[in-house]
Amino acid sequence: MLEYYKEISYYLLRLTKDKDLARDLTQETYAKALEIDKKAEKTTIQKAYLYKIAYSLVIDKARKNKKISYTSFEEEQYSIPKKEYPEEILSDEKREQKLKKCISTLSK
Repeated sequence: MLEYYKEISYYLLRLTKDKDLARDLTQETYAKALEIDKKAEKTTIQKAYLYKIAYSLVIDKARKNKKISYTSFEEEQYSIPKKEYPEEILSDEKREQKLKKCISTLSK
């Protein structure tokens, strides 16, 4: 399991862009992995599982520090059709096309 220490450390450094935080999270990753390994019988921690633990720790840390920014969408720009059935949406689109066609003929 320790053969992946540098790999996990570099992975966490790329995610956090903070050398000290990456070191701390690497130690936490291995502490959790060892804790899990002691509880489980006849199993060894896989490399992929170490990455999963490391990623989860980064997410947890970001949530605690509130460093995650959520993008807010303006309702007008990204509005969801209020119609329930596809037929209603299609009929509205056809009506809109006819209206645009009529308006274009008026300007001529």
